[in-house]
Amino acid sequence: TRLVENLLKHKTKMSRFESNSAGGKIAEKVQKEVKSRGGITKIQTKYSTANKATRIIVDSPFVKERFLFKDNSVLKKNSEKEYLKALGMLCGYTMAGKNAHDDVPDAFSMMADFIQSLEGNEITIGTRPY
Repeated sequence: TRLVENLLKHKTKMSRFESNSAGGKIAEKVQKEVKSRGGITKIQTKYSTANKATRIIVDSPFVKERFLFKDNSVLKKNSEKEYLKALGMLCGYTMAGKNAHDDVPDAFSMMADFIQSLEGNEITIGTRPY
């Protein structure tokens, strides 16, 4: 699948899948395929109890402030159709009413949560006990 190809191509070390509904089964399948092809990706699963719309809204400041997106001047309109479509879904998400295409904002929200779970670790340097 394209997902496996990208995990291998970019030598992704860690990935997180939402384990609600079919996500857990997909994660297992992808992990098995990556491993069988010599990949290094460790796939974690996380069950989400938060409401999707609430999560997207709460994480949007983090995404806006910390994620980098390509400038329009460097976009190649024909070869980057998927990128432009995803960006349209991300920027087109609205708090007022229904959103037919909320998978992209949801994925960015989950990525923001994943990144934030890695932050805040602390190292302290101590003296040798001997």
